[in-house]
Amino acid sequence: MDMWEAAKEGDILLLQQLIKGGTDVNQKDEKGRTPLIYATHAGHHETIKFLLSKHAHPHTESDIGTPLVGASYGGHVECIKEILKYGVEFNYLAKVKINKNNNIVMEETGEKTWGDDITALIAACHNGHADCVEVLLKNNADPNVEKQAIHKGATALIRAASRGHVQCVKLLLQYGAKPGHKTKKGVTALENSMKRGHKEVAEVICRHLQYGRFVAVWLLKRPKSKGYLVPRMITTYYSIIFIILPSTWFYKNGLKICDAILAINWI
Repeated sequence: MDMWEAAKEGDILLLQQLIKGGTDVNQKDEKGRTPLIYATHAGHHETIKFLLSKHAHPHTESDIGTPLVGASYGGHVECIKEILKYGVEFNYLAKVKINKNNNIVMEETGEKTWGDDITALIAACHNGHADCVEVLLKNNADPNVEKQAIHKGATALIRAASRGHVQCVKLLLQYGAKPGHKTKKGVTALENSMKRGHKEVAEVICRHLQYGRFVAVWLLKRPKSKGYLVPRMITTYYSIIFIILPSTWFYKNGLKICDAILAINWI
């Protein structure tokens, strides 16, 4: 077993032997990954402590990001805390390789992949690791860092909202995430949550914006319908509006109408 496999498996005894025998703790494999990067993705806290104590570089970047991105993506909160002791830059946009579901690709499977960039905070939000999000935010991670690759301009809030992670959205808003921020394509966190049917997320964002009594319109899932449909309603207080429109027209223009309704502070 080589050093990278030992780190992936959390085998500290073997790592000790290899380092004692002269193996470089920061040695990279053919993908640019160090033992520390493998250990953080696997969530081996004690292994990470050991490698860092042996002067493993906490800033090293590979095709699956930095050690901090790996720990955040995997939801390994204790590993995050350990890495943060070494003064890493957690607002850094690390390069990663993703698949069609925006998941980081660890092993080559033949599927199509794309190059992307991601911060540790966005990585934690991607999989809904609210405890990791909270630790990063408490250590002054910037919730408004914008992605520069795929989904250009997207922030941690937009990622969390699009994936329906309610607790992450609440934390991000609490720590200053901008709910009105738009991607380069003009999409907000609210629009993303509505488009994907994440009703609770949309309600959290609206309450944060102090829209008070609002009505959110949600389409019934009838994409092939040719007739009329009555959108389902989410209401607060006693305001209720019913809208009946041709479904084909509503699917084309309904999101703008929903956004307008959400933006009204009902009296």
